[in-house]
Amino acid sequence: YGSLPEAVALHAAKAPARPAVRDAHEQWSYGELDAYSGALARRLVAGGLRPGDVVAIYAERRAALVAALLGVLKAGGAFLLLDPDYPARRLIDYLDAARPRGWIGMRSAAEMPAELAAWLAGAEIACRVEMPDLARVRSSAEWQEPEAPLDVRIGPDSLACVSFTSGSSGRPKGVLCRHGSLTHFLPWQQQTFGLTGADRFSALSGLSHDPLQRDIFTALWVGATVCVPDSSQIFTPFWLADWMRDEGITFAHLTPGMGRVLTDTARPGVELKALRHTFFVGDKLTRSDVANLRRIAPGVTVTNSYGATETQRAVAYAIFPPGSEEEQPLAILPIGRGMPDVQLLILTEQGKLAGIGELGEIHVRSPHLALGYLDDEELTSERFLINPFTGDPSDRIYRTGDLGR
Repeated sequence: YGSLPEAVALHAAKAPARPAVRDAHEQWSYGELDAYSGALARRLVAGGLRPGDVVAIYAERRAALVAALLGVLKAGGAFLLLDPDYPARRLIDYLDAARPRGWIGMRSAAEMPAELAAWLAGAEIACRVEMPDLARVRSSAEWQEPEAPLDVRIGPDSLACVSFTSGSSGRPKGVLCRHGSLTHFLPWQQQTFGLTGADRFSALSGLSHDPLQRDIFTALWVGATVCVPDSSQIFTPFWLADWMRDEGITFAHLTPGMGRVLTDTARPGVELKALRHTFFVGDKLTRSDVANLRRIAPGVTVTNSYGATETQRAVAYAIFPPGSEEEQPLAILPIGRGMPDVQLLILTEQGKLAGIGELGEIHVRSPHLALGYLDDEELTSERFLINPFTGDPSDRIYRTGDLGR
């Protein structure tokens, strides 16, 4: 299906003035996003970045972050997002494991803790770039370089990002995420949910959480607009629902917890008339969660989805149009079935297929799983298994550790 940079370039060529991403301070068009992410990519390559090299991005939730992510991908690199809200020691653990060759700092990001600044000062990083805000980009000659083609080839198995998850041991595990896994499900999602360039996506997910990629990449794939909220205001009473209403948000990825923030802090009588779809992921979704959301967004179609960092995207789904959740016999809504090229297997402790209603561990079978764990072949072989029912080394299943029926 091609890569995300190719999709953005296509939208930029067709509708360069269409808004791609906006926050409280600035708005980037698709033409600007494509041009300036290309300029960033050329800087990274000129600085010595090679295909598959990791680029750490120390950023806050702003529009310029989208350009930084796209620039790394265009350069053939793999991004590692560092959330300034995380403890410095945890970020250093990530950096020590990933050994980035590139670094992108955001001019608007919070002041760096001394411990992290000391690590950065002593690190052997080939290329360091400060990503400016859009006003400086537009007025600066150094960011107005003539377009120079990049000889960078991105394939489905090219490394796109490194995402860390603590897992059961508490030790950070770096998951090696592929380009193909990021883009495979996007055409299906676009067709199934009727997504178009007129849609407006909310970027509500945490910086180091996988749903942030869905917030951004799904929107860019279809030529829609990513709307970035003011992080400092999200938990303020009345603010989030008012912001979604005023921005005309039509599509939102939410955890059940963030869904409760939205509904519990909403102004009495507020109505999100534009909201067409919500994708829930990350925890159990209940009928009451959906009922509370319908109080402020009566026309929304809710999709309960399921996935893990190791599956790179939500890979299972169950769709609940308005009114359908009342037909569900259980308080906790099901995660449904696998998306295209995904099979969910419930296996017993003996490795056999569980019977109807029998408890077992959820395994995800798909050719679109992550590559494995960073520098940990033993853990990779423990969690990414050869399918025991076929014995084909190319047929992999991922042990999630989650239980289901």
